[in-house]
Amino acid sequence: TMPPKMEDLFEQIYLHDIRLFTCPVPGAKAATVELEGIYGIFLDPDQIRDSAEELCVVAHELGHCMTGSTHCLSSSLDLIERQEYRADKYAVHRVLPAKQIQQALHAGYTEIWQLAEYFNVTEPFLKRALDIYCREGYSFGSI
Repeated sequence: TMPPKMEDLFEQIYLHDIRLFTCPVPGAKAATVELEGIYGIFLDPDQIRDSAEELCVVAHELGHCMTGSTHCLSSSLDLIERQEYRADKYAVHRVLPAKQIQQALHAGYTEIWQLAEYFNVTEPFLKRALDIYCREGYSFGSI
């Protein structure tokens, strides 16, 4: 089976009562804000190139909401990096399960660009997924 797509992410946003806004987000493709336990995702469609990038961006922002990993703009770089990693880890596990990467490799998709195209994600997202799974002890051979 293929990993979740946009509809699945939007369903999670709806089920968890996360507010979703499309509007300009200066300097970013998207941002997540938490106020008194309520999360809002602000998405800037004008800065998102295609469906692959949209999937990755929304999954990452949903990761901030689902893991409670938000931070103040004035937070330390170390805290920001930890919160971004937690959001990425959620997004990767949700959109690109390790088992499905293994199955794609066995099916002959062995290049980063091939895997990214196959899963409809961006190459940086795919590389981040491989990095996260590597840290968790998975091995994908020679990619």
